[in-house]
Amino acid sequence: MKRTHCTRGSIVLLAMVVMFTLAVFVTVFLDKVIFTNKNTGIQSNGVCALYAAEAGINKAMWYLLNVAPDGTTDASWRTTAYPAPAGSDPRDPKNEDFEQGSYTFWVQDSPQYILITAQGLCKEVLRTVHQEFIFDAGLPKTLTPVAGTWGEN
Repeated sequence: MKRTHCTRGSIVLLAMVVMFTLAVFVTVFLDKVIFTNKNTGIQSNGVCALYAAEAGINKAMWYLLNVAPDGTTDASWRTTAYPAPAGSDPRDPKNEDFEQGSYTFWVQDSPQYILITAQGLCKEVLRTVHQEFIFDAGLPKTLTPVAGTWGEN
Protein backbone atom coordinates (compact mmCIF):
# COMPACT_ATOMS: atom_id res chain seq x y z
CA MET A 1 0.00 0.00 0.00
CA LYS A 2 1.39 3.30 -1.04
CA ARG A 3 1.09 6.36 1.17
CA THR A 4 0.04 9.43 -0.56
CA HIS A 5 1.56 12.84 -0.19
CA CYS A 6 -1.70 14.04 1.42
CA THR A 7 -1.45 11.49 4.28
CA ARG A 8 2.01 12.65 5.32
CA GLY A 9 0.85 16.25 5.65
CA SER A 10 -2.12 15.29 7.81
CA ILE A 11 0.14 13.41 10.26
CA VAL A 12 2.35 16.48 10.65
CA LEU A 13 -0.73 18.65 11.09
CA LEU A 14 -2.15 16.25 13.69
CA ALA A 15 1.19 16.23 15.57
CA MET A 16 1.22 20.05 15.62
CA VAL A 17 -2.36 20.19 16.97
CA VAL A 18 -1.49 17.69 19.72
CA MET A 19 1.67 19.64 20.65
CA PHE A 20 -0.24 22.94 20.72
CA THR A 21 -2.95 21.40 22.92
CA LEU A 22 -0.35 20.01 25.33
CA ALA A 23 1.42 23.38 25.44
CA VAL A 24 -1.86 25.10 26.36
CA PHE A 25 -2.56 22.57 29.14
CA VAL A 26 0.98 22.89 30.54
CA THR A 27 0.76 26.70 30.47
CA VAL A 28 -2.60 26.72 32.29
CA PHE A 29 -1.31 24.20 34.85
CA LEU A 30 1.87 26.21 35.54
CA ASP A 31 -0.14 29.42 35.85
CA LYS A 32 -2.39 27.74 38.43
CA VAL A 33 0.62 26.43 40.39
CA ILE A 34 2.31 29.86 40.41
CA PHE A 35 -0.92 31.61 41.49
CA THR A 36 -1.51 29.09 44.28
CA ASN A 37 2.08 29.45 45.48
CA LYS A 38 1.83 33.27 45.63
CA ASN A 39 -1.57 33.12 47.34
CA THR A 40 -0.29 30.66 49.94
CA GLY A 41 2.64 32.97 50.68
CA ILE A 42 0.34 35.96 51.16
CA GLN A 43 -1.91 33.97 53.49
CA SER A 44 1.07 32.71 55.46
CA ASN A 45 2.42 36.25 55.83
CA GLY A 46 -1.03 37.42 56.95
CA VAL A 47 -1.07 34.82 59.72
CA CYS A 48 2.49 35.80 60.70
CA ALA A 49 1.44 39.48 60.85
CA LEU A 50 -1.61 38.63 62.97
CA TYR A 51 0.55 36.67 65.43
CA ALA A 52 3.00 39.57 65.56
CA ALA A 53 0.16 42.00 66.34
CA GLU A 54 -1.08 39.69 69.10
CA ALA A 55 2.47 39.56 70.49
CA GLY A 56 2.41 43.38 70.55
CA ILE A 57 -0.76 43.36 72.63
CA ASN A 58 0.80 40.84 75.02
CA LYS A 59 3.99 42.90 75.36
CA ALA A 60 1.96 46.03 76.14
CA MET A 61 0.04 44.05 78.77
CA TRP A 62 3.34 42.89 80.25
CA TYR A 63 4.53 46.52 80.52
CA LEU A 64 1.29 47.50 82.26
CA LEU A 65 1.53 44.65 84.77
CA ASN A 66 5.27 44.97 85.41
CA VAL A 67 7.79 47.78 84.90
CA ALA A 68 6.82 50.05 82.00
CA PRO A 69 9.37 51.82 79.76
CA ASP A 70 8.95 55.01 81.83
CA GLY A 71 9.81 53.10 85.03
CA THR A 72 6.29 53.11 86.49
CA THR A 73 4.73 50.00 88.00
CA ASP A 74 1.17 51.24 88.56
CA ALA A 75 -0.15 50.83 84.98
CA SER A 76 -0.21 54.61 84.50
CA TRP A 77 2.14 54.42 81.50
CA ARG A 78 0.57 55.31 78.15
CA THR A 79 1.96 55.96 74.69
CA THR A 80 0.96 58.67 72.29
CA ALA A 81 -2.28 57.82 70.52
CA TYR A 82 -2.56 55.44 67.59
CA PRO A 83 -1.27 55.83 64.82
CA ALA A 84 1.73 57.85 66.02
CA PRO A 85 5.15 56.60 64.83
CA ALA A 86 7.35 54.48 67.08
CA GLY A 87 10.22 56.16 68.87
CA SER A 88 12.73 55.91 71.71
CA ASP A 89 10.95 58.17 74.24
CA PRO A 90 9.17 56.14 76.99
CA ARG A 91 5.83 57.61 75.87
CA ASP A 92 6.39 56.78 72.17
CA PRO A 93 4.78 53.66 70.69
CA LYS A 94 7.13 50.70 70.83
CA ASN A 95 8.38 48.71 67.84
CA GLU A 96 10.03 45.33 68.37
CA ASP A 97 11.10 42.42 66.19
CA PHE A 98 9.02 39.26 66.25
CA GLU A 99 9.83 36.05 64.38
CA GLN A 100 10.07 37.00 60.67
CA GLY A 101 8.44 40.40 61.18
CA SER A 102 7.86 43.05 63.79
CA TYR A 103 5.12 44.70 65.83
CA THR A 104 4.32 48.19 67.06
CA PHE A 105 1.91 48.83 69.91
CA TRP A 106 0.08 51.80 71.38
CA VAL A 107 -1.43 52.04 74.87
CA GLN A 108 -4.03 54.72 75.53
CA ASP A 109 -7.11 55.38 77.62
CA SER A 110 -10.51 54.76 76.15
CA PRO A 111 -13.58 56.24 77.89
CA GLN A 112 -13.67 53.53 80.60
CA TYR A 113 -10.80 51.17 79.90
CA ILE A 114 -7.25 50.83 78.64
CA LEU A 115 -7.09 50.44 74.87
CA ILE A 116 -4.16 48.57 73.36
CA THR A 117 -3.67 48.71 69.60
CA ALA A 118 -0.96 46.70 67.86
CA GLN A 119 0.22 46.35 64.28
CA GLY A 120 2.05 43.28 63.06
CA LEU A 121 4.19 43.41 59.95
CA CYS A 122 5.46 40.33 58.14
CA LYS A 123 7.01 40.56 54.67
CA GLU A 124 5.01 43.64 53.68
CA VAL A 125 1.69 42.29 55.05
CA LEU A 126 0.29 44.51 57.82
CA ARG A 127 -2.43 43.51 60.29
CA THR A 128 -3.78 45.77 63.06
CA VAL A 129 -5.70 44.54 66.11
CA HIS A 130 -7.06 46.27 69.20
CA GLN A 131 -8.43 45.20 72.57
CA GLU A 132 -9.80 47.04 75.60
CA PHE A 133 -8.84 45.96 79.12
CA ILE A 134 -9.98 46.62 82.68
CA PHE A 135 -7.06 47.21 85.07
CA ASP A 136 -7.30 45.98 88.65
CA ALA A 137 -4.51 47.36 90.88
CA GLY A 138 -5.04 44.69 93.53
CA LEU A 139 -2.47 42.05 94.34
CA PRO A 140 -1.79 40.51 91.95
CA LYS A 141 -2.42 43.24 89.39
CA THR A 142 -4.64 42.06 86.54
CA LEU A 143 -5.71 43.19 83.11
CA THR A 144 -9.03 41.67 82.12
CA PRO A 145 -10.09 41.80 78.46
CA VAL A 146 -13.45 43.50 77.91
CA ALA A 147 -15.70 41.05 76.09
CA GLY A 148 -16.47 41.96 72.51
CA THR A 149 -13.75 44.62 72.18
CA TRP A 150 -11.12 42.58 70.32
CA GLY A 151 -11.13 43.61 66.71
CA GLU A 152 -9.10 44.02 63.60
CA ASN A 153 -8.82 47.36 61.83
